[in-house]
Amino acid sequence: MMVLTRYKPMPKVKQKNGIKKSATGFYSFRKQVPEKLRGLWGKREVKIKLETKDEATALNRGAICLRDFNNTEAMLRKQLENPEILTSREITQVADSRVREWGVHPDQAPVLKAGASDEEYKAFKKAEAEYLEQKDMFWDTVDLVDEEQRQRDYDSGEWGKAGYQDPIRTPDPKRLDDATYMLVAGELKTTSEPTLKTATEDYIADYLERNVDGNPRTIQTNNNNTRRLMSQFAAFIEGGRVSAGMDRLVTSVGVDEAILFRTWLRDQHPNSSTADSYLRYPSAVFSFVIERGQGLFIDGHLMRNPFYKLRNKKRENKYSKKIWPLTPAEFARYEKAAFKAPEQIKLLVLFLLYTGCRISDVSGLQVRDVNLTENIPTMYLRDNEIRRLDKNGLRSNIPLVGPLLEELRKYQPPEGSRDSFLPQFGRLKSYRDRAGQEASKVLKAAKVVRDGVRPHSARHTWQDRLDAARVPIAERDYLIAHKTEHSSAIAMAYGSSYPPKNMLENQLAALNCLDWGDFRDLY
Repeated sequence: MMVLTRYKPMPKVKQKNGIKKSATGFYSFRKQVPEKLRGLWGKREVKIKLETKDEATALNRGAICLRDFNNTEAMLRKQLENPEILTSREITQVADSRVREWGVHPDQAPVLKAGASDEEYKAFKKAEAEYLEQKDMFWDTVDLVDEEQRQRDYDSGEWGKAGYQDPIRTPDPKRLDDATYMLVAGELKTTSEPTLKTATEDYIADYLERNVDGNPRTIQTNNNNTRRLMSQFAAFIEGGRVSAGMDRLVTSVGVDEAILFRTWLRDQHPNSSTADSYLRYPSAVFSFVIERGQGLFIDGHLMRNPFYKLRNKKRENKYSKKIWPLTPAEFARYEKAAFKAPEQIKLLVLFLLYTGCRISDVSGLQVRDVNLTENIPTMYLRDNEIRRLDKNGLRSNIPLVGPLLEELRKYQPPEGSRDSFLPQFGRLKSYRDRAGQEASKVLKAAKVVRDGVRPHSARHTWQDRLDAARVPIAERDYLIAHKTEHSSAIAMAYGSSYPPKNMLENQLAALNCLDWGDFRDLY
């Protein structure tokens, strides 16, 4: 059995599942190969740098390495006990592990980049010489002589004739030694590194699986943004050619390209937190393919996410646009403008002004969610066929008051109980965007153009009115469907400890509060 390097005895170190922490704080995975398997494995010890000082990350990456170690060990034990029972795939995996450990895999051949400096060229030639030397050592161990045919030639007398050459058999990829030879010769391909395209699609498929009961709109937004940002990144690293960029191997992407892409994004969104916020999408894709354990190693080291820690949260906070509540005068103008809009748009804005709910809460309402027949008319926010509540959303039954209630009594909704209450905004793929656009148009028509004021400001305004009416914080959060520990407790007890009448009194108190907030700095 071939051994290309000499190994020193492994020092005794304290390890946990193969994970060891160095004096500098970095973690690595180290595990001795069982003595009986060292010949087949081609090494005494498996050692992989985990490239992190964080224990949780190290444990996660170490678990991947341990799983791969155990799988290889199991396959080699099968090879020892019965060489015939290994599958072709298992033989190829073992052969690939051996070849990479010896440093003679075609993927490990040194590459000279275009425009390399003299120093880089010298380093390349040195690395190339070492690589070729290792390959020469390997070729010296290869034996493809067809022994059966040579015996037949000997028996027939052909073997003794002048110019006779030993017969060479065709390598069989189902034999471990032959598969090893074919790998080094480039006749057998084992590289299974994902491209940006396959990584993106695999990540999205996994996201859908993990969020099977999630908010459809949130899932759609995440997947659309992921595809868009990955396409932009692919075009950026390949000079505008999206398809060429998406065909790049994940392991070929460097930190320098990620940093330059961040700069490009910031140029597209100056003085905004959008650029850094967008970095979470490519970062999530790279984290997924690396942590999933697809064997993403570069020069024997576990690949590092090129977008790791590129997102600057301080910069996001600096440029994020603060949303301000409406002043009493702005509130009045917004309401007046709403009454000039078509009926469904009018109701949309009134819902925002007199309940403080989110745009998605209104546009996602079904007919059965608006109850005007009971003593206390309410709006029921819950998951339904149109939308799912956001992660900070709370399932709540909110009393309806004021001009909103008056206009709802005049409105004729669709007949089906599960139909969209406001059909104009009931389509899953566009309801929130369309509703947001129409609410913004009304705000513009009201000539409310103060920086930081938008339709969502109505939510902050109703919260301020509840505060001004001295509504307890837990009840206030329940009424605006804001999920907190205390508002969740109220939601669980709703109908017993907190009857609807109590919530109605809170809403009426806020309605009668006509002065809220301190806006002196605006004048």
